[in-house]
Amino acid sequence: MTPIVEAVELSKSYGDEIKTWALRGVDFRIDQGEFIAIVGASGSGKSTLLNLVGALDRPSAGAIYIDGTETSTLDDSGLARLRGDTIGFVFQFHYLLAEFNVLENAMMPLWIRRRVSKDDRKWVKELLDRVGLGGKFKSKPAELSGGQQQRVAIVRALANRPKLILADEPTGNLDSQNGALVFELLTELNRELGIAFMLVTHDDRLACKAQRIVAMEDGNIAADYKVDQVEAASHSALAG
Repeated sequence: MTPIVEAVELSKSYGDEIKTWALRGVDFRIDQGEFIAIVGASGSGKSTLLNLVGALDRPSAGAIYIDGTETSTLDDSGLARLRGDTIGFVFQFHYLLAEFNVLENAMMPLWIRRRVSKDDRKWVKELLDRVGLGGKFKSKPAELSGGQQQRVAIVRALANRPKLILADEPTGNLDSQNGALVFELLTELNRELGIAFMLVTHDDRLACKAQRIVAMEDGNIAADYKVDQVEAASHSALAG
């Protein structure tokens, strides 16, 4: 199976005369349908990795393949098409447009890229129903709670039927209860839709609910493991 993301000796530096290395020769992959949590201290390289995977930035060295396409072979227009066709983004702040209602905000990526079909509208409405916002189509963002606003942002990320969702601290502006609910929603959508998720978080409790954890440190991957394998080993040790 072709991975949805594959990075080979991926490096990123900033500065000319004095270089600061944000990533140092990272090898990394995301298989189709995986749910991965990226953890690490501030400055460890999490956001840099997410930006490169999202084709929002270009590497200084190495290569990154998104759905089989090496990003260095694309110009800016090609990268924009790749993002629009393959990737959905969820950020810490929802970035909903105040003058548009829930349905309009959720459908924004479709309107930007092409003429919206009846099937597109049906798909987005079904997603809004799925996340508990079926009765809020005409509501404006100001009429929603923080958790509801973030759920609209999640549906917006799914509107183009992407193969990969990148979520950068999506629960960071929510209280612990709403944060846990949003995270659970992301894991459910991952299971139901088969879309890969790469989530950056500082919350270790939430990260442990992912399928796989990648820990970043000083621009390197310090650890990369499947959560169920660690749990199985812990249970085995306790049983022994």
